[in-house]
Amino acid sequence: YNIIQHQDIFVSQMKFSANSPWRYALLLTLFCTLSTSQGFTVTPLASRWKLLALAKIETETVSNTSRMSDTALRVQDTGTGTGMDGTEEEFPSLSILGICGSIGTGKSYASSLLTSKVNENDSNSNANDISGKMFAYHIDTDSLAHGVYAPGSQAIGEIEKEFGSGVVVNGTVDRKSLGAIVFGEDKSKMASLERIVWPHVKNLLLSRLKEIQNSHKDGSQGIVVVEAAVLLDADWDINGLFDGIWIIRSSSETSAQRLVEKRGMSRQDALQRMEAQLTRRGIGNCEDELKDGTVTAVIDNDHDGEDNDGPDLWEKMRLCLLDPTCWKESRCPPITEVETSPNGNDDA
Repeated sequence: YNIIQHQDIFVSQMKFSANSPWRYALLLTLFCTLSTSQGFTVTPLASRWKLLALAKIETETVSNTSRMSDTALRVQDTGTGTGMDGTEEEFPSLSILGICGSIGTGKSYASSLLTSKVNENDSNSNANDISGKMFAYHIDTDSLAHGVYAPGSQAIGEIEKEFGSGVVVNGTVDRKSLGAIVFGEDKSKMASLERIVWPHVKNLLLSRLKEIQNSHKDGSQGIVVVEAAVLLDADWDINGLFDGIWIIRSSSETSAQRLVEKRGMSRQDALQRMEAQLTRRGIGNCEDELKDGTVTAVIDNDHDGEDNDGPDLWEKMRLCLLDPTCWKESRCPPITEVETSPNGNDDA
C-alpha cells in the first residue's frame, strides 16, 4: 500500500540514481501488476503524498560532494509556472510550518514524528494524542522530485546555459561534472546554481501545497510540515507563505556523531559539512533570528530520537504546536484539546 500510494517516498528509499529512470518505470509496472492481481485498483490519488502513520522517513545524504546529493540537484521541473505567489491567502485551510536546521540535527526525524503524531488514530485517548483534530503532511524539499531532471525541462536548460554543455549529457545533468564546478574554489558557482534551482523548487512546493489543499475541501484544517534547510536563504517566505518557522538544533558533537553512525561519514567530513552550513540563515544565527521574528521557535534535539528520546522531542514540539508565540501572529493552528504529558514537563 505504501509503495503504491507514496511513490515518491518509495523511490527515495530505494535510492534510484539519476541515470536509471527505467528502474522506476519497471518496478512501478511490476507493483501495479501485482496489486491488480490481488484485487486492488491502482489509481493516482491526490492524497498519495500524505504520510499516514509512517514513523520515520529517511532521505539519503551522500558525503561525496561530487555526487551532488543536495537540494540543488534533486529538482524536477517542467518549466511551467504555478500561477501562485506563495502567500498565506492562497492556502486558507493549511497551517504551513517550515523546519530548518543544520545537517545532523534531526530535521527529518522531527518532521516525520510531528506528522505521524498528528495523524495518529484518535481511538487511543492517551495524554499526548492530538490526532483526529487535524490532518498533517510532511514535504521534504530535498526530495520533492528526487531522481532525474525531466529531459528538456527549463531547469536543465538554464543549468546548461550557465555552466556549459559539459554538465548535461543526453538531457540529464552530469552530477560529477557539475559538482566539480560548484564545489570548487569559486564559491560564486554554487550561488549561481542556487539562483537557478531554488525558484523551481518553490514552484514544486507550491504545486504540492495546492494539491494537498484541493484534496481536503470538506472544511478540515491541516498542518503541512515543510522540511527545508535552505528555506530562509531561498526567500521562500518572502510573501508570508509560512505560518511558523522552527529550527531544530543540536550540539556539533551530537550532530557529528549522528552523521558518523547513521550516514557513514568520517568525523572530519561531518565537521566540514556542518561548518560549511554555518553561514546559512536558519542555522548559524538562530538566536538572533528568533529575537527578530525571522524564526518562531528553536527546538533542541541533543538526544538520539531513534532510541529513548522520541517522547522528549515530541513533548517539545507538542508544546510549540499549541503555543501562539511559536507561530507568527494570529497564525497558530486551531488545536486546543491537548493535555500535559504524564511527566508534567511544560518547559520546551
